[in-house]
Amino acid sequence: MWRLVTAAHLPPALPLALAAQYRQRAAALARVMGTSRLAGTGARARRASRQPAPRRADAGMSTPARDVTLAGALGDRLIVRRLSGTEQLGRPFEYTVELLGTDEALAFPDVLGQPLTVRMSLPDGGARFFNGFVTRFAQLGRSGRHALFQAHLRPWLWYLSRCSDCRIFQERSVPEIVQAVFREHGFSDFEDSLSGSYDSREYCVQYRESDLQFVSRLLEEEGIYFFFRHEEDRHTLVMADDYAAHAAPEGYEEVPYYPPGNEAGRERDHISDWLLTQEIQPELYALRDFDFEKPRANLEAKGAIERQHSAESYEVYDYPGGYREKSAGERYARVRVEEQQARFERVRGTGNVRGLGAGALFRLRGYPRDDQNREYLVTGASFEIDANPLETREVGEGTAFSCAFTAMDSQEPFRPVRSTPRPVVQGPQTAVVVGQSGQDIWTDKYGRVKVQFHWDREGSSDENSSCWVRVSQNWAGRNWGGMFLPHIGHEVLVSFLEGDPDRPIITGRVYNADNMPPEDLPSHKTKSIIRDYGDNEMVWEGKEGEQFIRINQKCGNQLIMNGKPGEESVSLSDKFGNLLLMDAVGRMIALRSPSKSSGLVLGKSKHEFTESDSFSVTGGMTGDVFMGSTSTALIGSKLITTLGHSMSVSVGSASSLSFGHTLEYANATKVTLGKSSSYSKTSKNNTLAAENDVTLDASDTVWILGGSNDQSIVKADRDELMLSYYSGSAGRDSVSTPGWRSLTGSSLGLAAHLVAQGRQYMLDHGDDAVDPIKKGEAPSPWAGTCAMVEAGGSGLAGLVGGFAAWALGAHEARAKDKAAEQNHDAISMHRSPEANMRLSKQGVKITANNGKSRISIDDKDHLEVNAKGKVDIYSQDQDILLAARGEVVFQTETTTWKKGVIRHKNFQVD
Repeated sequence: MWRLVTAAHLPPALPLALAAQYRQRAAALARVMGTSRLAGTGARARRASRQPAPRRADAGMSTPARDVTLAGALGDRLIVRRLSGTEQLGRPFEYTVELLGTDEALAFPDVLGQPLTVRMSLPDGGARFFNGFVTRFAQLGRSGRHALFQAHLRPWLWYLSRCSDCRIFQERSVPEIVQAVFREHGFSDFEDSLSGSYDSREYCVQYRESDLQFVSRLLEEEGIYFFFRHEEDRHTLVMADDYAAHAAPEGYEEVPYYPPGNEAGRERDHISDWLLTQEIQPELYALRDFDFEKPRANLEAKGAIERQHSAESYEVYDYPGGYREKSAGERYARVRVEEQQARFERVRGTGNVRGLGAGALFRLRGYPRDDQNREYLVTGASFEIDANPLETREVGEGTAFSCAFTAMDSQEPFRPVRSTPRPVVQGPQTAVVVGQSGQDIWTDKYGRVKVQFHWDREGSSDENSSCWVRVSQNWAGRNWGGMFLPHIGHEVLVSFLEGDPDRPIITGRVYNADNMPPEDLPSHKTKSIIRDYGDNEMVWEGKEGEQFIRINQKCGNQLIMNGKPGEESVSLSDKFGNLLLMDAVGRMIALRSPSKSSGLVLGKSKHEFTESDSFSVTGGMTGDVFMGSTSTALIGSKLITTLGHSMSVSVGSASSLSFGHTLEYANATKVTLGKSSSYSKTSKNNTLAAENDVTLDASDTVWILGGSNDQSIVKADRDELMLSYYSGSAGRDSVSTPGWRSLTGSSLGLAAHLVAQGRQYMLDHGDDAVDPIKKGEAPSPWAGTCAMVEAGGSGLAGLVGGFAAWALGAHEARAKDKAAEQNHDAISMHRSPEANMRLSKQGVKITANNGKSRISIDDKDHLEVNAKGKVDIYSQDQDILLAARGEVVFQTETTTWKKGVIRHKNFQVD
């Protein structure tokens, strides 16, 4: 490969004499290399004799027909002297043009930025155009009697290198992003000749790079390239990714090869030098990436191209691949290996082929090695055009053209080399959390938020300002860990994975003048605080000697763990002042409710309720209270327990209930006692009352005791009901089966004694014995006993029948008493009851030991017996009267029984 160097490559300040000398040497070199030029005989003779050419008398810039001309507005003021340039797939072209003119004061603004087209004639009568914008213009001095200028022509794409930006594109594909950038600069001369499809990028950032760098980088990443198609008044950028986007220039479908020195090729465009090279390139390319939404998915992708050579295949592995779906990874891996293999085989050629440029197809013909005669794609080219200077030109003198190019097999895919560097964010940045209007927090199911970067001029500080950005947390487990979401308006610290602006992640938060810390600093510098926007907070005080932990709620609930030496405690309170205090120093627990003026203090097993009106516990379903040893509840006034259905209280050993006034069971409540139960009174009065019925039920014996020393006793079991009265201390332990036997014996003795005493009384007093009894003047009866007289008639027959039943029952009672001794524990009888009544299936027995006993059948029929042996029996209508003292006297209206004689008005019995 060789390159013809012209004065266009000299510095502008180079002296004109030296420039002229350099051009002469370059022209000589061009002739040696076979440059196509038609030279006149007169010109060669003058150069050989070193004689200057005669000055041509021309007016202005009017010249004969030329092969290279300048089109456009400057065409009548400037002519082309020389052109050199380069073209390459995926790169902007650049042409340098030397121009001659007569106006040395040509205004630069009239040229700079203007489109300019150089037209070169082709052998078949057609033309090739080199169109571009004048991006650089210089005045080099003079060439002969003309002013010498230099213009740099570049495509409109080059203007994108003159501006840079920081901005965000979302949910667009690379072709869409690139074309949007083109249009926002007002350019529409581009053509989409892409064959592939390209996924939208969720988030794509242009960061501190020119627009040209930005679009070039994106196109390179996707394997897209471009070239330019030139016309007389414009040039068009063609985006391509496949063979179908290319075509052979008209007339240059085949290009012959003529080696140097072959005179046959002097008259036509041809290739004179051909250099084929092959270089080992990686045949495998592997990529891998990670998608947090599919953390277990294997996203590794590979691309491969096999070559027929003996070298071992080599693999390039890279991470991250910049994709989230495996299908996208496979496409990127294929593009990357095609990028490597595009350099496997390259051809470098030189010649004077005026129709070839970057992006053109041609077929080589006539090369000695037949496998080289195939179709190629021109990937790059450089040109040198030397137009005949006005000072040396004669009629018939031609234009020198030479070119050098690189090409590759057209059947191999071309991919541009990723030469444009990716922007790297050097370190973290801060941004402001944004979201939908009217929201305090704007997040998704992953806890991601959106941010507005300070460098983003196009963002609107809303939910569309960025992509969803992940937020680092202190823990992140499976449904456990920490969760502190940044709120809208918070300033956050944003890092970028591998410095890639497309991959932000929030790693921290910072305060600013709008969002100040929760406590004044530096006065509270020893505190560590977590406080949310709802004023819920946790405070850790680490100052030596004042350590505490406090948890507050906005509603007033507060938990304080005080670690100050000498004040160690834990307290829990609410906004009403209710307080639970655990005092480690005082070794006590206190519960206080100021709103109800009540409290509970637990310390050294002391429990107190004070100053409360009532205490109520209501349970919805089930409640348990467990006490380790002892529990005491003191209620000052009233305790109410309401149960929906039932209550069970189980006491392991003993149970004691103490009531200040009344214990009441309502609605026919049933009280059931176990095998061994005890009830003790603790106050002066106790009442067991019910509106309808009260039932005391025991499977063995029921005892009811009355009096301060249990003087009154009721005993009920399966055999009998007994009522007893004692003048001294008695009790259940004092009353036993032997005692009942004594009472039974006393009753029988009393019955016999009553008969004897009555008989003696009648003998002593005679007829006078009846009146005192009727009048109530007889002595008080001795402790009496009576038998129930069933409806067997009134008078003596009933009384005798009653005594007979009593005598028969006494014997049976003794037998039962003896059997009961075998079934009950014998308890000694301290003393006998003063009065006793016993009901069983044998009948009713009543006994008395001293004093006066009165037994009433109703309000008027009664029997009185006193200790002196006097017995008075009164009937309801005073028709029966018995008054006895030593003898028994019965007297009625019809019958008198005195001293063993019964007299009736109709008969007498002795």
